[in-house]
Amino acid sequence: MYATQDRETGTRIDIFGTLEEAERALKECESDDMKDGVYTPDFYEIVEVE
Repeated sequence: MYATQDRETGTRIDIFGTLEEAERALKECESDDMKDGVYTPDFYEIVEVE
């Protein structure tokens, strides 16, 4: 299992069954941030969870 979270505080956004799903979601979050004008490089990360 993998979680997307913000790198600064570790606040989890969502949990996924596969790394590929988490990577797609992270790209979508970054794309949404770009559209909203609030994009910060490397703000999100993916971590493995049990």
